[in-house]
Amino acid sequence: MTDLIKAEWFRLRHSGSMFKLLTAAFLTGVLFSFVNGILCFDRASLSAGSPTGMMFVSIAASAAIGTHYQNRTAYYEIMDGRSDHAIILSRLAVYSSYATVFYFVPVSVLLMIFDGGAESAKFLILLYFILLRLLLFCICLVLIFKNAAGFVLIFPRIIIEVLLLNMVTDPTFLTGILPVLKWLPLCQCQYIGSSQGGEITAKVIIGFIIEAAVMYTVAYTSYKKKWMIKTTLV
Repeated sequence: MTDLIKAEWFRLRHSGSMFKLLTAAFLTGVLFSFVNGILCFDRASLSAGSPTGMMFVSIAASAAIGTHYQNRTAYYEIMDGRSDHAIILSRLAVYSSYATVFYFVPVSVLLMIFDGGAESAKFLILLYFILLRLLLFCICLVLIFKNAAGFVLIFPRIIIEVLLLNMVTDPTFLTGILPVLKWLPLCQCQYIGSSQGGEITAKVIIGFIIEAAVMYTVAYTSYKKKWMIKTTLV
């Protein structure tokens, strides 16, 4: 799989301006993650702004992969007879590593400089699980469709989660919706900002495992069964 990872890096670096655009997008995601507190680099600000920053990163990564399918360069591994697992894992490895270096590390450094401590360290660990969950969801969605339409379907999830999160401000919705919110990644960002207790920690980790397993399985099935999903979305 090492050669596939190298090939993915090569394709990313030599796809016109894609490498620069993706780097700029990830660094912009860092800015968005703290902009809620007017660039106040503390845990409360990051908790509120990280959903925007992480979705910006996830959408940018999936759009880059979608571009590779659109210009057909992503089909070379399939024609070469490479393992479906290796193809999927290589893309996940490249883009999760890239997001870690250019988004998560800067965010972590800024937080630990201005609001460091044991609680912030625990917060960042849980935040990383949420980032990986969103990245995996967005990337696998593109791999399932094998075209740029995959990343367009990310937006309905964002809209639904944001609407549910906003409902928390309405007491009439609180009782019935609260258990659901703690399983949703964008909402989990809000909860871990105030507490990293056993319940929310377990739901962050279990939610990541379940969604990773489901999305990976569907993406693998798409490659195995050679699904070619045609849409009119893009």
